[in-house]
Amino acid sequence: MKDPSPGDARFYRGWVGSSFMFLLLSMLVTMGCATVVTPLKPSAMTAVEAPDHGYVLGRMNLQWNGKTQVAGKSPFTMTWRLTNEKSGTQLVINQVPVDGPFVLSLPAGSYQLTAVSFDNSLGEWRTPLPTSFSVQPQACTYVGTWDLTMQTQFFSGMLTRRVRDQQGQAEIDMRSIMGDRAWPPMVTQLGTSVQSPLVLTAQIQGTQLTSPP
Repeated sequence: MKDPSPGDARFYRGWVGSSFMFLLLSMLVTMGCATVVTPLKPSAMTAVEAPDHGYVLGRMNLQWNGKTQVAGKSPFTMTWRLTNEKSGTQLVINQVPVDGPFVLSLPAGSYQLTAVSFDNSLGEWRTPLPTSFSVQPQACTYVGTWDLTMQTQFFSGMLTRRVRDQQGQAEIDMRSIMGDRAWPPMVTQLGTSVQSPLVLTAQIQGTQLTSPP
């Protein structure tokens, strides 16, 4: 096989450069289509920022292969992906706690939870975990306590969700985040218990390996 000519080398470098730029632009476009939201923290808690926003209140308890996950010690970072049913707007909810309460500030509307992912140093476990809820202006939607049981093997897994209505705990959680001042009226919208398969996308020496669905 003959060595590549200088012209071939220039073409190859140009093709690689163009491919890299296309991939980078594609990633930026994809990221730009979603608004990133993080749960509110007690130190940053104020009144609802806009009259067309409301709150979502819930609590998470995650078990992974029989081990209860504790905030700050779990290897996983949980992320939600929401879709506004009317506008189609995508929301990425980062840093959903694996242990404890959370409060989100979202524009009013009806939402579908389209994906839940658990990231760690080896890759990402993802599952649909279908859920829907609505957010009312100047009100708080309570979605309950989610007991999540995550069972994984090398490349396959299953996530089970059980939903509990803990109104007393919800009031404590609301007070711990919002303080003792008056909070918005609470509307309960509990999802159903469900079991959903997990798909793993692993990072191995820069290569992505995805388990079969």
